[in-house]
Amino acid sequence: MTGTPVTPPYPRVAPCRHCCRPVLRDNDGVWIHADLSYVCRDRWGGITATTAAPEPPAWYTEQHPPQVIP
Repeated sequence: MTGTPVTPPYPRVAPCRHCCRPVLRDNDGVWIHADLSYVCRDRWGGITATTAAPEPPAWYTEQHPPQVIP
């Protein structure tokens, strides 16, 4: 042990930060939606300009609050 704190990994399945649909990692380690789509979709099924990305875990957001730019 090195004595450095270990942070838990992302869960296997997490909500997407852009569209809230479930995301997981594909065979190459890239985030993909559970319906096998890399791009996000709006609530009507239209493609958006964002791709699958997990919402940060609660422990991360507690340790790293968002920065407010004045």
